[in-house]
Amino acid sequence: MPETNKFARSEDARARLAKSSLNDSLSECSAHVRGALECALEGGKLASEEGILLARAGDSDLGAVLKTADELRRRVNGSAITYVVNRNLNFTNICYVGCSFCGFGVGAHSPEAYLHSFEKLIEKSREAAAAGATEVCIQGGLPRDLDGFYYRNLLRAIKTVLPQIHCHAFSPMEIANGMEKTGMPVRDYL
Repeated sequence: MPETNKFARSEDARARLAKSSLNDSLSECSAHVRGALECALEGGKLASEEGILLARAGDSDLGAVLKTADELRRRVNGSAITYVVNRNLNFTNICYVGCSFCGFGVGAHSPEAYLHSFEKLIEKSREAAAAGATEVCIQGGLPRDLDGFYYRNLLRAIKTVLPQIHCHAFSPMEIANGMEKTGMPVRDYL
């Protein structure tokens, strides 16, 4: 099927979804998805399996998930639109994993490799705060020789200088890396 027809079909689906009500969307989705969504709408806690089911939703189920998410957002925030001013701090691009997630990881001996000092990252955090940022988003690669407490120590260094700044930090891979290097269980490590 040519791309233009595929695009037109997705535009038609978006238009239909925009016009449909939450109740219409729920009535058109599968019973399992409807049950999970109704539980969420009633303030219930979803089981892991239900979360996975919703994450994999497609076709008419996806429309119901989107409508339900929008309703839950509206209940919490109304029509307010907010944003956070932040700065991304990529502390290193050195990574031994080799996945394609980030697209910028390099080996430790690459001429493009870097590992910023805490001082440099604090400087970048100060610049961000001075420009109005309320948050720094911290992520980087996984160098083989990175100390398991690096992540904790970096957060402490930034929060000591800028206690008001929110640190949105570290991917599950970085947490798993720190746990592996320290031998600590997840609850203790976090």
